[in-house]
Amino acid sequence: MVHNGYNYQKVMVRDRLAGIVLLLSCFLLGGNPNVQAKNVQAKTDGLVQEVRTFSEDGGAAVLITLTGLSDYKVIPVEDHEILIALKDTGVSDKVFGNESIVGDGLVKRVEVTHTPSNVTCIAIRMHKSNSEISYRTKESANTLRIELRDRNTGPVHTPGTVGIQFGKQAVAAAGLTDVQELPGGDAVPIVDDGPDTRDAKIFNSALEAFKKERWDEAVGFFESIIQSYPKSKHLESVYFLLAKSFHQKFKNDIADHLIDVIQQYQLAVSTFPESKHVPDALLAMGNCYFLADQYHEAAAYYNLVARKHEDHPAAPEAMFQQGRVLAATQKPLMALKLFEGLQGRYPQSPFVLKAALETAKTLFTLKSFKRSLRILDDMKEKSPGEVYSNPDILLYSGYNYYELGRLRPAREVLSKALNLFPHLETPDLILTRIADSFREDGMTTKAMKLYDLVARTYPDSEGSAISLIRVAEEAEKAIDDDSRISDEGISEEKTSKSAHEIYRQVTEKFPDSPLAHVAMLKQGNLEMKAQRFDEAVRIFKDLLAKQPGGKLQGQIETALQDALLKSADISRKDGRHVESVAILTELLTGYPQTPFMAEVKGSLEDSLSVIFQQYEGQGDMERLIGDYERLQAAVPFGDMPGILLRVGRAYRNLHLYGAAVSVLEKARHFYGKKDLPPNALLGLAESAHKERRLDLAEQAAEAFVQKNPLHERVSEAYLMLGDIGLIRRNFKTALDFLNMALTKNPDRNTRISVMLAKGRASSALADYDAAVTCLQEAITLLDMDKDRSSEDLARVYGELGEARVGQGEKDKALVSFKKALELHPQGPNLPGLQFRLAQCYQWTKAWGLAEELLTRIVTAGDPFWSKVAQAQINEIHIQESMNTLNPGLNAS
Repeated sequence: MVHNGYNYQKVMVRDRLAGIVLLLSCFLLGGNPNVQAKNVQAKTDGLVQEVRTFSEDGGAAVLITLTGLSDYKVIPVEDHEILIALKDTGVSDKVFGNESIVGDGLVKRVEVTHTPSNVTCIAIRMHKSNSEISYRTKESANTLRIELRDRNTGPVHTPGTVGIQFGKQAVAAAGLTDVQELPGGDAVPIVDDGPDTRDAKIFNSALEAFKKERWDEAVGFFESIIQSYPKSKHLESVYFLLAKSFHQKFKNDIADHLIDVIQQYQLAVSTFPESKHVPDALLAMGNCYFLADQYHEAAAYYNLVARKHEDHPAAPEAMFQQGRVLAATQKPLMALKLFEGLQGRYPQSPFVLKAALETAKTLFTLKSFKRSLRILDDMKEKSPGEVYSNPDILLYSGYNYYELGRLRPAREVLSKALNLFPHLETPDLILTRIADSFREDGMTTKAMKLYDLVARTYPDSEGSAISLIRVAEEAEKAIDDDSRISDEGISEEKTSKSAHEIYRQVTEKFPDSPLAHVAMLKQGNLEMKAQRFDEAVRIFKDLLAKQPGGKLQGQIETALQDALLKSADISRKDGRHVESVAILTELLTGYPQTPFMAEVKGSLEDSLSVIFQQYEGQGDMERLIGDYERLQAAVPFGDMPGILLRVGRAYRNLHLYGAAVSVLEKARHFYGKKDLPPNALLGLAESAHKERRLDLAEQAAEAFVQKNPLHERVSEAYLMLGDIGLIRRNFKTALDFLNMALTKNPDRNTRISVMLAKGRASSALADYDAAVTCLQEAITLLDMDKDRSSEDLARVYGELGEARVGQGEKDKALVSFKKALELHPQGPNLPGLQFRLAQCYQWTKAWGLAEELLTRIVTAGDPFWSKVAQAQINEIHIQESMNTLNPGLNAS
């Protein structure tokens, strides 16, 4: 693409780390921007539609076309570059990443970069340094125009309207009123014979204001020199002193003005990168970031000083600050290494003593109290005066004494710190620690007096919250010991309240403090002692919601689980088993690895046994199974064999044999070598048999007969083993098991099944006489049963007919088949019985009856039996014809 004679081409965007980091920091941290394009209530993200460059007389311009709304800043970075950062702004696909400018005296290249933070950066690379170029910004509808001028050939406009105003005031204050005003309000010097004298006067005035800490005035003077005297020999000092003036002006609220201060230092460093002041400026920038708690950026500047300027006087402080950054970012061991290295590398530096103190503080955080105390004692011996200038020496000595159990010296040192430094930031915490030492020393009355003093003197402080908690803890002890706290040393307000009330006071007064969470935890524990478990559960749940992932989370979760378990136990003892199961299920769902697992399992098994037993008594197996399947995800049924046996029995009663096998097998693993109770083992065998899992059925039935040879239902097991033999066509083995079943006094139903099975086995072995005997007995037993099934009896008559055929007793077979048809005229085997009966008629020469019955089969239309019956009719016709021709011929 070509715009205004300049060539555009797509390129990969370069990684411009220094500029990009600065820009992102600028927007993410806020601050006071040089120029803010728009500030509206309802904002729509902007989009860069076009970036164009123009050459103009004495300079150049960059025109940015936008849609939507964008906030922006213009920031000089490095020595030949200016960055325009547009917040919450994207880039159109039509905008190219890089433009090389041909023939322009100022602009060398323009780059457009879009960051993951939705900030668009437009970098203007120039042929000349920032100190030789001025710029101004102009806004109009949907456009932002950046105008650049050579300071030596055109009007000058430095960043910041405040700086321009100060510039005019400073020139006037120095007695240099010979300045012409342009229509735009810019101050431009009138060239005269003594420019050096004029800028020197302003510089001296600036220095005077700087020394007297009149920062606004100093800033004005320094900016006027930059603006009006770009060739001044003081310019290098001016840039760095201007940055330092900004720094000092905002030192008490540096976080709110971080970007403004950093920008001034960055401008100085990029304008004079070889200046002797650069190390100090880099160190100052690191300190600004450190005070704003932006440790990553601070560390970058400290590392730069330590690496590139290790012989500069700023290097020891940079190294010291590196250690502080590591300590602040929870890397104490690395911090210790740096502090110790500082003492070895710069032994004469004043920061050695500071490093020793930081070492002691870091060791304290690592709970190395003896080492920390040794370092502090050594400091007091070698530099006794430091005790009176730095309160941390006494404070950390006292804290170390306390942690080491040396309570009296701890009190003495902490009290001395309070006396020497009455304006310490946290007197409430120091007094509370002194009170703790009294308390642990057994001097409860003194401790209570001091806690009361802290609570009344510093009512909104952290120390007050701690003191109230301590008072409540003593009230708890009084309750536990069935005694009262002495009134001496405790105000009427405190003694009139119970521990419960005090904890609640802390939670209400300090809702966002971690101490409120401690108080809530103790309040919940009080409810536990009072056996108000439901209220304890409520408190612990509220506490977890207030501080998820906090330091107390482990304690709270353990207390909550204990409260839930005890609440469930109360419900169970009161006979509210459904409620108990619901509470315990909630516990297991939230904490599947609870340390109370054994107690939970026991309580669950007890309540579920009662509930499931009630279901069984009501015959409500569906409800039993429903509860089991609903609770499966949370409840460890695999460790509850008694429950599994009930569930398996319920599945079997509902003829859900596959599920019954699955559950009973789980229970069986729990019993091991002892195996399941007899009825459950027989139930497993029966369910497996129904599911045709013959190996499992056989194994379970054999185990049953071996372990329970005298059991009242052992005949059923032998019957199953016999039936399995039949299925596998092991007929002799089947007969052996069936004969064993008959020796075990089976009940009538079992005996009927045994006789039927024996009849089938005997028929399979061609022992038709035995088969007829068995089947006739089965029929006799079935006839005695008023509730017998006609279908069952019809089936046995059919089998008896087959056995009679095997005997050759075709007349008797005919009677059996007719009886079968009479008992169940519409049975599923109707065509087969009819065909067998027709054959019997044929064999007894009742040709007409045979043909009539076969014709009915054909007419019924069964695909198989119709064809078979028709073939049989054809055979009868042939046989009748043959008998007509030869009356003496008998049918076979």
